[in-house]
Amino acid sequence: MKKLILSLAIVAMTSALGAVSRAEDDVLSILGDNQDKKSDSITGKEKQGVDVNPLKALFPKLNADQNMFFSLMQQGEFEKALLEYFATFVKSPAGQTANGKAILAFLFIKNGMKIVGVESLFANVEPEKLAPILASSIRNELSDTDPIWKLARLQWKPKWTEIFSPSIEVQVKSTKIFTAKDIDELKNIIKVSAPDTRDRAAIQWQLVLALAMGGDSITSAKLLNSLMTTKNNPVQMDLMNITAARMLFENGYMDAAIKYYKRVPTKSEFWLEAQEEMGWAFVRKGEPQNTIAATQSLVIPELQNIVGPETVFLRSLALLKVCDYGGVVKTLAMFKDRFKPKTVAMLSIVEKPEQPVVSEFFKKMQAKRLKMTELGAMAAKLPRLVTRDEALYHSLVLARELAQEGAVAQGISGRSLANGTSKVGFQADVEVFKNNIMDQVAQANNVAYGRIKSLAQEEVADTHRLLQKLHIVEAEVLQQSASLRKVAAATKDSKAIEKKGTTGSQARDKITFPAEDGQVWFDEIANYKVDVVKGCQAIKQ
Repeated sequence: MKKLILSLAIVAMTSALGAVSRAEDDVLSILGDNQDKKSDSITGKEKQGVDVNPLKALFPKLNADQNMFFSLMQQGEFEKALLEYFATFVKSPAGQTANGKAILAFLFIKNGMKIVGVESLFANVEPEKLAPILASSIRNELSDTDPIWKLARLQWKPKWTEIFSPSIEVQVKSTKIFTAKDIDELKNIIKVSAPDTRDRAAIQWQLVLALAMGGDSITSAKLLNSLMTTKNNPVQMDLMNITAARMLFENGYMDAAIKYYKRVPTKSEFWLEAQEEMGWAFVRKGEPQNTIAATQSLVIPELQNIVGPETVFLRSLALLKVCDYGGVVKTLAMFKDRFKPKTVAMLSIVEKPEQPVVSEFFKKMQAKRLKMTELGAMAAKLPRLVTRDEALYHSLVLARELAQEGAVAQGISGRSLANGTSKVGFQADVEVFKNNIMDQVAQANNVAYGRIKSLAQEEVADTHRLLQKLHIVEAEVLQQSASLRKVAAATKDSKAIEKKGTTGSQARDKITFPAEDGQVWFDEIANYKVDVVKGCQAIKQ
């Protein structure tokens, strides 16, 4: 009987110990000083770390150094934990698992290196294999509105939507440049986005452009018309107005297009294009005098560095149509004076993008996004639309943010080298990851230089194309002048007949540029008017 009781007691004790073993996580939780825990609870001591017990459960066999790593995590010593990870986890079997790689991404984020962390997570971890507790920990560090989602270079998989959110999915996918062949993809993204949100409006705008490029102007116009009344819309109204004008222009509705062009105010970044394109609409309508008026403000010296060569060609064509040959000759000379030095500057960038002016522009653009009118003297040596190129701006911002994360990595590496951490020392892998970040900074800068080189190449090609067209205008002037000489010779017994157009006539309330006092009144710009009363007709002198 005594043996039976003793046996039952041993079984009970064993069961109890087994229960304790299952309930507790490790030796520390069994033998740790409970009095300290009680004291912490009494004093209300705040813990800045994370609850590591659920995370440790993901790795059933931990050695002493790895237990030390989780202790650092528990205490909120994330910099030391990162160093310890490189020492104990990175090359271990645990570090090669999805959860092991995700913990490294989590530590990057906790140490202020969000881009590195998120890109590491998406590149190295299959979302299906990521433990929910770890996914939740990472998710809590990144809000839906974090700029990281539009900066990081990520390949989205459907499972990531469950871990993060549809809003983040839309933001990540919206960074892609879509074309007409991506219409179905855009429609699917819209289905994921929430109604009446900036995310949906941004994707709808991409769809407007894709549909227009694909030739479905009617559907595109309907969607654009709806988008113009959307409250949560990140797209500038000026950009939507000029887009509506372009759609109308391409479909032959010149009067309606002109109305939309006129909605773009002089302070807008798109005003120059609006004036130029409105000038083409007047040409299509057979009103070259209005084209001359629309382009008069664009050719003033103050705007010469931000106005493209097509404006000069358009103006010469309009002057030719009203037979203002003197004006045509002056315009041809203007083209040479303005765009020869600009082309030389562009060719210099094409040959070597790392120009001092480009580096200065990059530095200023990373501090604040500039407008064309804020470039000052730099505009003469940079591609015309350099401030509005989204691909270039993205590369510059990415390089800036990566450089900041590189500085963080440099600091961690330096403190490790100097033995500035009391529990862990320098590991070679720390230096490797720091160098990897600096390599990414260099790559982002190279992309930016490559992009500005492409913009310079496009501008050179555009100038060359329009120069060929100006040769045609020049030849036409010579031909018409020769015709006039023949007319004069044939009518030598009569008064000479001259082919002439009248330009520059305006009412008392219309301003002429440049103004008589030599100043440019930018609040009155674009008010110039031209009346061609006689047009191209033969008049006797």
